[in-house]
Amino acid sequence: MITPLEDFKSDDFYDNTSRSTRNFNRISREIVYNDCDKENEILNVMNATRKHLFTNEDAKQMYVLALNLNAKNIVANRNRKGYIKKLFKNLKTTFCQEKDKYFVSPAFEYIHYLMRENTIIYLTINLHDYIFCDEENDHTIHSCACILHPETTRRDDNIKYNMFFINSHGNDTTKFVSVINKTNRKTGPKSNKIKLKNIHISSPIEIYIMRQFKNEFNKYIKEVDLEYEIKPCKLNFSGTKKDVYFGANLQIGDIEGLCYIYPQLIYYYFGRYYDTPRRYDYERKGREYTIEIPSMKEMLLQNRMIEFIYSIFIDLNVDFKNEVIDYFNTKTINTKKHIKKIDEFLENKEFSFIYNISIPLFNYTNQKKMIEFV
Repeated sequence: MITPLEDFKSDDFYDNTSRSTRNFNRISREIVYNDCDKENEILNVMNATRKHLFTNEDAKQMYVLALNLNAKNIVANRNRKGYIKKLFKNLKTTFCQEKDKYFVSPAFEYIHYLMRENTIIYLTINLHDYIFCDEENDHTIHSCACILHPETTRRDDNIKYNMFFINSHGNDTTKFVSVINKTNRKTGPKSNKIKLKNIHISSPIEIYIMRQFKNEFNKYIKEVDLEYEIKPCKLNFSGTKKDVYFGANLQIGDIEGLCYIYPQLIYYYFGRYYDTPRRYDYERKGREYTIEIPSMKEMLLQNRMIEFIYSIFIDLNVDFKNEVIDYFNTKTINTKKHIKKIDEFLENKEFSFIYNISIPLFNYTNQKKMIEFV
């Protein structure tokens, strides 16, 4: 039997020292299934988790699809309607429901099929060419998560899904992409000097991309539904705090590029506690209290995106729990002030916070039973 991730939790043991960094790097190098480039292996881990640790029937039937989108191309060509339509129409998705049985399918076609099956759909999204990194002299890849959840049952006239998007950067958004404008070569290949042209838009680039995804998908399924005279489907997404995580920047101290851990952690807790509330003890002014956290489904469908995400990391980090517990307790809390407070807390933690939430996941995916299953 696979040992649950919760059993790998421990008190914080990484601090902001070079010794901790060396130790973390040593452990992370031994992990087989944690990297943006290990898409198939990560899908295997997520499927093993679903089969052996999810208990709710809807969660056990959830499908995980992997998508790769080029942020730079979508934003830079946003006024070329034909190009954007073709780009999304040709988008492919990778998935597997059984060990090592990987399939690649047209993304819109397969998502449409799953919607008609009333299935919860979990997307792991790699945004390629997300930000240009001067140190690497190249564009970066950024991993995000997206949940497509049915709004109605198949007995209704229309099939409606709500889309929820989570970027671990939260409120710390980026509103431009960088396009390589010119490369000057002076004396050799290592002397290349890249000149960038930044293309600015009015909304965060990942929100713009997901709105485009929603718009193009709805156009596609409208045509298909009319052509084959099948039950109409629609995907809803506003790109606001209603369906996007705009809380604290959970990667504020990341120096390793660990964005890929968040889609995995979100998937684990979403499926494992889909319809199950949790209780946590905490202390205030020397007194002990207990709070009940609603099920993940309840928080998601009530558009409580910040609480939905915070509930994952209060389970993994005691200090984080003590900082954010008031967000669950106080209905009148000032969200902007609270987020600023948590950003400052995470900034002071530097890289120790992300190290300490990563290690339980690394140990979970690297356990002997998991390796046997995947």
